[in-house]
Amino acid sequence: MGTGRRSDLGAVMTYVVSPTRAVLIKDKSKQNALWKLPGGGIEESDRDIIVAAIREVLEETGIVLSREEITLVAEQKRENGMYYPYFCVACVSEKKLDTREKVGDEDGKRIMVSDFERTEVPTMLDLLERHRPFIREAEKMLS
Repeated sequence: MGTGRRSDLGAVMTYVVSPTRAVLIKDKSKQNALWKLPGGGIEESDRDIIVAAIREVLEETGIVLSREEITLVAEQKRENGMYYPYFCVACVSEKKLDTREKVGDEDGKRIMVSDFERTEVPTMLDLLERHRPFIREAEKMLS
């Protein structure tokens, strides 16, 4: 996360997938941390949601995305007191996942990055529950 973050700009999370794998992150500094989608706050310097998604994925996973690889799936909204961030899907090649830059530290937190078989992700027991519906929606869209 950079320095220009304002909470009123919202947040974005991105489901990064290849034909067979999906990328998730985990904050190793937290006990019992769960796997989750890469993402974070939108910054004033981000020209749009896609730029924010590209920046957050690079910061947290080391994967360099292009605009053409990303689709905005869900708009940000607040409903029944719940906050739902912008949700994007990035479809990348297997090679891009294999050649990503190694990262591990964002703002002093130890971030663990891993890829999983796409078929396993929606039912993972150690997946952040509030991300599960977004992942299921994305998998439905991609099939």
